Formats: sequence, structure tokens, C-alpha cells
Amino acid sequence: MHCISTPRSLAAFLSLLVSALVYSNWKYGSIQRLHSRPSSIETAPLFNSSSSRKIALPFNSYDFLLNYSYSNSPHTVNKRARTLDWTTAVCKGEKLYQRILAAFEGSVAPGPQFSEQDIDNGWVGLDDPVKGGLDSGWDDPFKQIGGKGREPTKSESIAIDLRQWKPFKNKDGEMVTDIDRTVRYEVAYIPSYSALVVLNAWSPANQVKEDNEGISEADVLKRVPPLNRLSDVIWVVWNTVSKSPNDLRYIGRDNIINEDSKGIMKDIFDKGEAKGPVKWPGLTFGLDTQEGQALLATPNGVATAWLLIDRARQLGRRIPMVTIFSPFPNTGGYYRMLWDLRPLTPTSSLKSVSTSRPVSTTKPVATSKSVLAS
Repeated sequence: MHCISTPRSLAAFLSLLVSALVYSNWKYGSIQRLHSRPSSIETAPLFNSSSSRKIALPFNSYDFLLNYSYSNSPHTVNKRARTLDWTTAVCKGEKLYQRILAAFEGSVAPGPQFSEQDIDNGWVGLDDPVKGGLDSGWDDPFKQIGGKGREPTKSESIAIDLRQWKPFKNKDGEMVTDIDRTVRYEVAYIPSYSALVVLNAWSPANQVKEDNEGISEADVLKRVPPLNRLSDVIWVVWNTVSKSPNDLRYIGRDNIINEDSKGIMKDIFDKGEAKGPVKWPGLTFGLDTQEGQALLATPNGVATAWLLIDRARQLGRRIPMVTIFSPFPNTGGYYRMLWDLRPLTPTSSLKSVSTSRPVSTTKPVATSKSVLAS
């Protein structure tokens, strides 16, 4: 028989309770601050930095959390095995690359154009000043790309956590009230560095597919708000937080857990000189390499591709390069990406980076040091 000391158990319980309350206050302080607001829609400035434009995203009172019933079935995110092999990734990435080039030439119609008003259809935005400061794993990249020789401060980085926490109208104008609160897009926006870092991304479409195995794409679209893709969300919010939206240059992807993305990145790391993950400056590839194309096709790369395709008129002609690295390579995980949306100069030519150029078939053609700051 195992005897449990009541005082010790009580102390452990109280310690756990205090820890939970501290975490809750840290993570969801914004909810408490916003809960007392009136039920009518209003704009909420998310930060007061004098050097940046105030964010004015629409918010509703959190009373709707009490007024709507949610699905009783538990919503879980199942860990999926890798399904994206190397050859398929390269082929998909090359097609995306060709579509980017076609968008530059105007032969591809731009995607739907959204504004900050569309965020109010199903989404709730929370500012998170604690997460505004990126972790130390991003220090070295930002010291190089920002032109300041240092990492961004918390006041320069605005972390906005969008949650699908309220009913919305779908593309057909039908009201959807079966809400899944696990859906979120959390992004740190750093306008002074022309950069953003995606911290968490779980799309409405992915959650619908998790909850409804075998559902058709047409039915998926009936269960998600029109503004649902990461590429559209980050562009809408970037346009709000940045004084010069077209200056967006860098897109970071934080600790990557998707098995397809991790698998492709591991393939590349294992073929490199280190035979495994490496710290910054990492390994850098253009889209004229198989490595760059494979990374573009991963779940953590396609948002960059669609951003360039759908916003070609605003962003202009860009040819991205991607750097992969791990701030903690000895752990075998914590993979990260940094996309550099390099503008084409007047002397540049699309032919110089086209896929007609021979690509690597044996090992990655990576730079020995990062070229992102050039």
C-alpha cells in the first residue's frame, strides 16, 4: 500500500495551482483586460510605441464565449506521419516557383484581397506583450538582417495571436457557429526590421480536416471563414502594423513541428557537411535548386509562395531565398526557416534564377554563410 502524506500533497496541489494561475495571467491577460468591453464592435490599439503606427484591429466583447455552444466532441491535433517525399516536394516546389514567376508577369490572377475588417468575421485578436520579444534563437539572424547589429526589442516586436473564437459567415454567407478554439495564427511582426516570424499556425481548414476525415475540399470551404489562409492573414495584419507594407522582406518560421517540413529539412541537413542540423548562419538556398524548391513545397513554405503569388502587384518582383537552421542542433529538433523575399534589382534577370538552370542532384548547394543581408 502506498501512503500519501496529506500536507505534502496539499502543498504540491497549491504549488501547481499557483503556477497555473501565474501562467494564465501571463498568457491570457489580454482576455481579462478586454472582457469588460461593451458588446459592440470597437477598435483596440494593441500597442503604443511612438515609433510605429498603432494597430487598430476590430474586437468584440468576450461575452460571445458564453452565448454560443461549441461542439461537445473533443478537438485534437493528431501527430501525422511524414507523407511528403523528396521527389514530390521538388516537383510541387518547382510548380509553385513557376507560378510565382507567372504572377510577376501578370499572367496569374491575384488572389482574393482582404482587409482588417475581414478579421472580425470569426477571429479574435489578442496582443501578447510577453511573446513580443522573440527567444534567443532568433538573436543571430536579426543581428544580421536588421541592419542594426542587434536583435529587436519587445517594443519593436508586436506579437498578435489570432484565434477563431466566434461565429462567422462562410464564403456563401451562411453563419457557422460550430467553433473550434484550437485554431490560431500567432505571429510576431517587426516592422522596423521589415520582418515577421510565425510563432504558431494551425489553420481552420486543417482543423476541419482533422475533425472530419475524408471531407471534400468544397465542404471544407463551407466550414471556414473566407479569411483563413496564413498568407492572407499575415498580409492583412502586416498592412495594419507597418507604415510601408510593401517593404516586407523577411518571413521566419519558428520551431517547426510539421513532420513533412521536418522530414524535408532533415534530408537537407543530413546531406550537408555537418551531417545534421546546424546553427545560424545555417544553409541557404535559392529557388533554382532542388533544395529551395523542396522547402517551398513544405507546409511551412507554401504560405510564402502564395503570399508572393497573390500579392505580386503590391510586393513587386521578388525571388525568395531560404535559410534553414537550428538554434539547438544537438537536440535533433527546433528546426527553423527564414525566407528572404529578395527584390529584383534593375540589372537582375528572371532568367538568372529560372528553373532551366541545372540543379543539384547529389547534395545541397548551400552557401557557407548566410547571404540574407545582401
